[in-house]
Parts: sequence; structure tokens; C-alpha cells
Amino acid sequence: MPGTGPLVDRYQAWLDAASVSRGQLERITTAVIDLARDWTSGVVDLPAGEGVAVEIVADKPWGGFCYYLGGLQSRIELNADLRRSAGEVLHLVLHETYPGHHAERCVKDDALVRKAGRLEEAIVLVPTPQSMIAEGIAELAAQLVLESDAGAELAAAVVDAGLELDLGQLLEVRRALAACDWVDVNAALMFYEDGAGEAETREYLERWGLMTPERSAHAIRFLREPTSRSYVLTYSAGREVCERWVGGDLQRFRRLLTEQVRVGDLLAAS
Repeated sequence: MPGTGPLVDRYQAWLDAASVSRGQLERITTAVIDLARDWTSGVVDLPAGEGVAVEIVADKPWGGFCYYLGGLQSRIELNADLRRSAGEVLHLVLHETYPGHHAERCVKDDALVRKAGRLEEAIVLVPTPQSMIAEGIAELAAQLVLESDAGAELAAAVVDAGLELDLGQLLEVRRALAACDWVDVNAALMFYEDGAGEAETREYLERWGLMTPERSAHAIRFLREPTSRSYVLTYSAGREVCERWVGGDLQRFRRLLTEQVRVGDLLAAS
């Protein structure tokens, strides 16, 4: 991080330098979806007629949400309450749309439910091992796209929206922060298992997750949701098991999008 002083201050200054306004959020999201769909269609056959609609919302406990509506359609909600950097928006949109949640659900609906008659794939239960696979796919999806040749196109789309983005630096920062992926899980364990108070838990999040007070408060709100207190595990654990199994092999990533896989299968194979 450039500059001097505490790391958290330098990190936040770096994020703020590429802060996305509400108007820019809609432009970036549209551009990212178009480019990400093209990348995804090169990995897996997207069913004809699939699509997503994006809605900017507020006062939600999460940052983004993919509602699969059936019929190969999804509604993506992005929470505008939290300020985000351009890099964070890229990750979030790839996570929720292509080749993340929407891509997985519509591909499996077409291949497994419609064509193979596996009706159990028509329902998604949270929080379950199925959630761990889904979040692992979505977290890994963003990484695979940004580290591919499409990453430069996505960075250019961000620049066209009036923001600065150094893709190489963004990827280096994300790799450096990978060591902190389990901070939210640790916070949940502190809060629910160890009896830590909200102030102590927020202090931990801000110290080790490099969060602002605004972000730590939002993280606590997420942890207080009945289905989120355990769901928080699925992001870091899911990414870890999926990334280890895929190993950069896009054919293996395609299998995650098209086949019924279990956590135990991935652990055993890796």
C-alpha cells in the first residue's frame, strides 16, 4: 500500500481513491455482466434465453444477492448502502452473475433438472453443504475471470466509467489479503461461541479485516441474521475447497457448474 502510517488507513485510502458512485455502479455492472457472460460462454454452454435483471437496493444485511427466479432468469440485488471500490464491485458482480451464482443455477436447471430430471436441483437450501459449493464457485469465479485475459477488458470498462483501476495491483492486494479470508468466520465464533461482545468483535474485524467502523457494523448485522450466523463459513471454506480442487483447470471449473458435486467428493479428490 502506498503512503505511510497505519496499514488500515493506507488500505482505506487506496479503496476510497476508486470509490464507485451509485450512477457509476449501474454503468459498471452492465458492462461487467456483458463481458462476464462472454467469458462464461467460452467455458460452459449457457442455455438459450437465460438472463439477469439488476436492482440497486438499500437497507439489506448483505452486499449482494442472487435470487434465481426459475425459467433461467435471476434477479441480482446490489446493496448501495456500503461504499465500494471499483475492484470490490468487479468481484461482487462476477460473484453474483457470471460465472458465479446465476450461471451455476441456470446451467444446472437446464442440464440437471430439465434434461436429466433431477428435481432435487430445483431447490437450494441454506445453510447446507450445497451452499458451501455454491459460494465456493462464486468466489472462485471472480478470481478466474480477473486473472484471465478478460481481466484487462473489465479493467478498461471500469476506466471508461470514470474510475482508476490498476488490475495488477488489485490482484496483488487480493492475494495478500487471502490470509484474512477467515476473519469473518473467526468473528462469528468469537460472538456466538466465546461470548465476545459486539465492541470486541468489531475491534477484531477492524484490526484483522482492515475494516472501517461502517463495514464492521454491517458485518455484525450480517452475523445477527438467523441464517447468516453459520452461513458466513461458506465463503472462505467454499472457496478454499473449490480452488484446491480446480487448481486453475477450467474444465474442472466447468464440472462445478454442470455436475452434482459434494464437499466430500472435492475433499477426497484433492
